[in-house]
Amino acid sequence: MLYGMTLLLLIAIALGPQLPAQGSQDKPNLTGTWVIVLPESSGGDEETIKHDGMTLTRGHDSEGGHGHSFTYKLDGSESRNVIEPHAGEQIVLLARAAWEGTTLVIKEVATYPNGRKREVTSRWWLDEKGQLHVETDSSVDGKPEPTMKIVYRKKR
Repeated sequence: MLYGMTLLLLIAIALGPQLPAQGSQDKPNLTGTWVIVLPESSGGDEETIKHDGMTLTRGHDSEGGHGHSFTYKLDGSESRNVIEPHAGEQIVLLARAAWEGTTLVIKEVATYPNGRKREVTSRWWLDEKGQLHVETDSSVDGKPEPTMKIVYRKKR
């Protein structure tokens, strides 16, 4: 009996690395052009995402036709993005992005030219219909703002 259990244990150890982990799920690839469906007041606005194993880059149009693009390293290390408003002063964004299961969590701090700071935590995930959900909690100078929820569908 002991020999049989030992043999089974050795087989399990030998095969273990080749078997998928219990409950493991692949991280979704968010690449594509996404169209806002909720909230309806922003319906139709688009976000373009390029996503590989190491980075996620997102971009959208903005006033003045310049557009904005932001790139995040997905390993939890710091990413730096800069927005150049029309007045020429920079808004600096420092972010860390990492996966929590199948949810991408991006924590970002924006520093404005006047010294104001905006802290943002956003959670990105796909639902069973393939819709992209982005839920954002933020605060400005330590004062919380209402949670923002956006749902996108992939543009065909």
